[in-house]
Amino acid sequence: MRLGYEDAAVKIQELYLAGKKAEAMAMVPDKLVDEVALVGSRERIADRLKAWKASPVKTMLIGTPDINAVRALAEICL
Repeated sequence: MRLGYEDAAVKIQELYLAGKKAEAMAMVPDKLVDEVALVGSRERIADRLKAWKASPVKTMLIGTPDINAVRALAEICL
């Protein structure tokens, strides 16, 4: 895998396909989540966004029903 989590991915897939979705989710490494998602407090997201801005990433997908979270992210990004 390109992100370096091949062993974890195999275990997660096995659990998921066995119908053990909660166990599969629990197996996702926190470090992986931190590398591919902006999560946490507004301050933490603003800090982590600096690395994203320096990367080749130019598109962001936002998945939240919370309009205030979308507004906060827009403010941080601008």
